[in-house]
Amino acid sequence: MLSKNTGALTTLRMLSSEVKKALKEASAETPESVQEIALQVIKKMIKQRADAIAQFVSAGRQDLAESEEQEKAILQAYLPESIGEEKIHDLIAQAVREAGAPTAKDMGKIIRALKEVIPSHEDWSAISKQVKEVLSS
Repeated sequence: MLSKNTGALTTLRMLSSEVKKALKEASAETPESVQEIALQVIKKMIKQRADAIAQFVSAGRQDLAESEEQEKAILQAYLPESIGEEKIHDLIAQAVREAGAPTAKDMGKIIRALKEVIPSHEDWSAISKQVKEVLSS
């Protein structure tokens, strides 16, 4: 990189290595697209950084937590734009109305309906929590 940003360079090299490794593993197993595999790797690396940040903060190592935070920000720049909290909340409310299923038993039905309209790169654990909140209220 011409700007000599070694932090970004190191992070992108790690990303490239992980994507290549995932492509080798996936090519024999499933016919997923390169883009899908790359998104899965980026999400995995972001989750790893978030876990490391939590551990470093609890151990009192702010310097390492800041380094991980920078890497996480670099990786998040390569994720597609999120559709937004409000839009997700509206889609959840619509799925609950359409399913006619205001009980927690029908959460699977609602999640299946949401998977058809919400892109796969969204944070599904957060979406699941929102669905639970809507169904419990």
